[in-house]
Amino acid sequence: MFIKQITCKVKKEKKDVFSDGQAKWGYLNTLEGFVSQIGGWSDKQENTAYIFSLWQDKKSYFHFMKNEHDKIAFLTGQEGSISSISIDLFEGKFAIREQIGTINDFMNGDYIRFTNADVLEDRMAHFEEMQINVWNKNMSQEKRMLGSFFAKNPLNKRYLVLTGWTDKKAHTNYLRLIKESDVNVDVSTVYGDQFVVEKSWLLIK
Repeated sequence: MFIKQITCKVKKEKKDVFSDGQAKWGYLNTLEGFVSQIGGWSDKQENTAYIFSLWQDKKSYFHFMKNEHDKIAFLTGQEGSISSISIDLFEGKFAIREQIGTINDFMNGDYIRFTNADVLEDRMAHFEEMQINVWNKNMSQEKRMLGSFFAKNPLNKRYLVLTGWTDKKAHTNYLRLIKESDVNVDVSTVYGDQFVVEKSWLLIK
């Protein structure tokens, strides 16, 4: 799995324009290699939108960027609504969804939590080991957790943990694992946020 994380700072007076435009990306469903796309408004940061776009592989994504992206973006009319945009790209390492559900189960949840962690070079092995033995092991038992992707940026030491939940309340159950995994000794910086899924933005191939 290849995952694109998009963070958009949206002009307050243009939020409706942005949202209407985000609902116009349906053409992605016709493209080879596209899997799904999900997004919503940040719980923590005002006027900030997150979108996660999932592709079968890096080759499919870069073919889309080269041949299709700019044409679709122009047709959505979103450009004037965005004050800034940042992109992170991640290659999937493993997922919980094979154990507890399908990609459709993940995408049909109502709440998404993600964490970006910049991991110290000499702690990367431990960080990944804890993800497998502590986080994945325990989260796979959470009945209201619909799936999770663990991925790494191939160009740096940044990781992405992306989880889908049935609702906002359900996602708080896993926070007890932070102490058990000793994650703070592995990272130089870590940031997490969450959002209620905007169903009009949702694409499932």
